[in-house]
Amino acid sequence: IPAVEPGSVTEASLAAGATLAQDNGAMDFIANATGAIFAAGWTPELQKMVGGQQNAQGMLEAVQREYETQLSR
Repeated sequence: IPAVEPGSVTEASLAAGATLAQDNGAMDFIANATGAIFAAGWTPELQKMVGGQQNAQGMLEAVQREYETQLSR
């Protein structure tokens, strides 16, 4: 990890990345989602979760349903 300014956003981002890696919580496949799955699944469900209308389990279940819908087309 490169040296960064203490208290910077970069420092916080690097620390968050290390925590995700330690907890095995990264979801690399979001970046590889098709446009339709990203637009109809990830984006609205993440917005619901950030807005307190959805929890992590519900988000993943909804995205999985959308993924299956997209694949069946």
